[in-house]
Amino acid sequence: MASRPESSRAAGLRESARKQESFYADPVDEPSSRKRKQAKGGMAPKNTKTLKEESKPLDTNWLEPDLKISYVGRVTGPAKAEPTPQRTQYMHQDPAITELSKVPAGWTRHEHDLHPDDYEAQVERCLERLEENIMPIYFETRLKELKEKWKDRDARMDVYPKLSWPVVQRLEVLAKTLEWLVKEDEEDEYQQVDNVKAIIKAYKDKTLDWNPELVTYWSKGAQLCQPRPFKMDEFMHINVKYEGHTGFWVEGFNHVPEPEMLHVSATPGRLGKLIDIDFTIRFPSEGAWMNQQELELDFVDDTGAGTMTVYGADVRLLQGMHANSVIPVSLPPVLGVVASVMADGTQSFAISRMLEVNIRDSNTNSMLLDHWTAVPCVVRGGLGPYSARLSGPWMRRRLYTYTAPDNSHRLWVHQGRPLVRDMPRATVAQRMMPMPINPASYAPLADYPHLNDIYPDGIPPELSAGPTP
Repeated sequence: MASRPESSRAAGLRESARKQESFYADPVDEPSSRKRKQAKGGMAPKNTKTLKEESKPLDTNWLEPDLKISYVGRVTGPAKAEPTPQRTQYMHQDPAITELSKVPAGWTRHEHDLHPDDYEAQVERCLERLEENIMPIYFETRLKELKEKWKDRDARMDVYPKLSWPVVQRLEVLAKTLEWLVKEDEEDEYQQVDNVKAIIKAYKDKTLDWNPELVTYWSKGAQLCQPRPFKMDEFMHINVKYEGHTGFWVEGFNHVPEPEMLHVSATPGRLGKLIDIDFTIRFPSEGAWMNQQELELDFVDDTGAGTMTVYGADVRLLQGMHANSVIPVSLPPVLGVVASVMADGTQSFAISRMLEVNIRDSNTNSMLLDHWTAVPCVVRGGLGPYSARLSGPWMRRRLYTYTAPDNSHRLWVHQGRPLVRDMPRATVAQRMMPMPINPASYAPLADYPHLNDIYPDGIPPELSAGPTP
């Protein structure tokens, strides 16, 4: 067994491209209670006490001068859940192993000790893998892909000479974002064009770099601070100060486009085979949004979505619920424009706003979490009849989730650590059953006579029964 130490180049790439996990607000919910809820019905949460953390108020006198201080080099990334595994070499001679059932125990095709963007090390590793002669078809294909990606990266970096690869990737996204703003926001409703232009210039002039775990705040083209860690109370204070419901930007949390669902196939009344769950949203509970209204909406539980998605109509509806307030309520704080990549590789752009989210249990009319969670949300423009809101990752970062192999397709959500004995017991017969593949069905036409204008004298008997199962 031999191991290959990580090169300094790979370490640098790993540090530069690490996702900013600290963007979400610091956890405030302790799993001290045993509340639990099933999506769309299920067991009611137990009435047990929970612990609440007290937050210290923001010292604004300290914050103002501190905004001028750069935290580059002073902040380390989040601790890794597990150490990076070392590479194990498997010496094998002819004939080649071409069946997964015959590979050595512990063998994997993944290169966990290498950064995915370190193409030099990745190509070298592919050559080593081919010499080992274990599942060579994987690495013959990967070698071709890596060489193409390497060539593509070099060509893209030539467009922005002397800039780092993370900065080049970010500039590409910002350039497309600017195109989208100019085309889709002709009246400059969001007031983001000046911000994007200023950020692009700062990257090109090298007065701004891509710094993992750090953000900068911008308002109407002006930089408001040096790179610093994201803190929710600081963000809210600065956003309110600069009337950040528009023309405000947080640079540092959306490096490259995050994944989103390709499409949703829906049938009337249900979203096909997808799991849907109700979330309750509200405007942030600080500053200009105190004593806010709450709105419950249905979301698709999409584990592949990098960001929670709502629609502009939802935000406007929530704003309209404050119409009787003494003080007019503005839209929630904006964070900028977010780029998302669909499953087919296409990119889309949308404004991002900060909302607070929770889950209401209808049996007790209480919230599952003691504290509301601040979540950056992509706000889409339209809201068609089959549009779906996407849950994003927030629920699984705040709650325990559980499914059972009983073919029920149910999702269980817990505040505390779930106990297996409390969950449905799946039998061997249920686990051996074929996956349910049900054809789409529609309600009988007779159930909706007010929608039918084809047969004003009544629906023929042969059509009133609906489709045959």
